[in-house]
Amino acid sequence: MSARILTDTLGVMIAGTTSEIAPVLWRYLDLDRETGHPLIFEPFYETGPETAAWTYASLGAAIDFDDVLSMMPGHPSAIILGALLAMADTHCISGPRLIDAHIVGLEVGARIGAGLGLGHYNQGFHATGTVGIFSALAALGRVLVLDTTTLESAFGIACSMASGLNRNFGTMTKAMHSGWAARSAMTAICLARAGLTASALALEGAAGFFPAFGTPESSASRTMQGLEGPWVINEPGVSLRKFACYNANQRPMQALLDLKAQMKFEVGEIERIDCLMPPGAMQGSIYCAPVTGLEAKFSLHYVLAAGALDGRYGLSTFSDEAVSRSDIAHMLERVTAREDPSCRGSHPDFERQTPGTRGFVQLTITLKDGRQQSVQVHTSPGHPSIGLTWLEIEEKFMDCAMTADLDNAYAQTIFSAMSHLDDCQDITSIYRRAYSI
Repeated sequence: MSARILTDTLGVMIAGTTSEIAPVLWRYLDLDRETGHPLIFEPFYETGPETAAWTYASLGAAIDFDDVLSMMPGHPSAIILGALLAMADTHCISGPRLIDAHIVGLEVGARIGAGLGLGHYNQGFHATGTVGIFSALAALGRVLVLDTTTLESAFGIACSMASGLNRNFGTMTKAMHSGWAARSAMTAICLARAGLTASALALEGAAGFFPAFGTPESSASRTMQGLEGPWVINEPGVSLRKFACYNANQRPMQALLDLKAQMKFEVGEIERIDCLMPPGAMQGSIYCAPVTGLEAKFSLHYVLAAGALDGRYGLSTFSDEAVSRSDIAHMLERVTAREDPSCRGSHPDFERQTPGTRGFVQLTITLKDGRQQSVQVHTSPGHPSIGLTWLEIEEKFMDCAMTADLDNAYAQTIFSAMSHLDDCQDITSIYRRAYSI
């Protein structure tokens, strides 16, 4: 399963090179040139490993198409892979070693996230940044085989570096949360190895990470529960997003496509679209009338309007041009969306479920001729229980590669190598097949 997630993540990272933030990253690198690590993506900047980790992870989060770990809750794999790619030129990392470090990183991030609880996210912290740093830290520590004292210091240092606010959803800064987590994890490791000290109680002690970032319901001791197994990658598992936007919008988008297939309506026949979401599921959908593609990723109203118009979702759905269409404005007038207690479902731990997994979504489409049909979607496409197949991951990977204008043969070579990570002796050989660096 790790190989699937990592392959998916690399594909999304490639597509990130064509995102809105990519030119900003390149301009920043122009101002802050370093030497040492050659980036694997054009324009092939020479940069230090910490900046490389920041760049890779930021690109991996740029189009909101990366994985979802509900226990965190967040998107850790771009952070983990970004940090490990930046280290790969100086430390030989085989495919099995990459998988091993990835699994450990997921485990640590999930356990810390579970200890913090959803209150951490609900009060405005973006756990991808605040908790994802520990995922990358654990993965790096695993590859470097750090001793306990050094790793303890690194975790203590990282506690003072964690950052990320949900208010920046729908902006370029949101992707930076992943980048900063990867870079800060690498910085914390380097400082700890150089001898910088930190409190051994920085994570769980008084005035430490858990008390400062948590809520009264947070419990550091909860991070130790379930360590006897199964591994988090197996249970509850990791979701791979089918659509390139906010995770809680995935179910209503699938519902829209399901109803369109069932009712076979034309756009002009739609009278209205009504969406009911479970309580708390719309907290990240902060734009009712987005004006940019980035804002559209966090707009439930927009994704329903766009799906009704286009009958499909692709990377182009979230371009500025797609958002500014006059047809979108007209369709938005027909869309209503609200949270409703009837969508809670019967899960006993509803309040502990993430916005994209709690309860169910109900979508109703009413046509001008009076026909009306509703559908309920309980599980997101790409959820571990109905995970993407290798074929679906390949289609997503090649779509991402095509968006980045990567030669089809090169892209297929990378995908094939990533899908056989168990046989890879050095992961740098994978991307060097496609890039002359």
